[in-house]
Amino acid sequence: GKLSFRLANGPGECYAIRFSPGAGQRIAGTSKSGALCEWDAAESGKCLRKLETGGKFGMSLSYSPVGDLLCCGGADGVLSLF
Repeated sequence: GKLSFRLANGPGECYAIRFSPGAGQRIAGTSKSGALCEWDAAESGKCLRKLETGGKFGMSLSYSPVGDLLCCGGADGVLSLF
């Protein structure tokens, strides 16, 4: 297949990624810097919002069943809910 987008979340590795529920219109990803980014996966590939967990890098990531909330589990044992 053809590459649709290259998504960057800042310096360091990407540790967790998730498609939003339903049609998967958004992709969320965590990075070593502690930043969490949500991209438009359907059209532009642009970052829709960048969130700071305030802790260490996110090791896990999950959307709520309807996609209105995003939860990130950090390497420091803290859950951040957005």
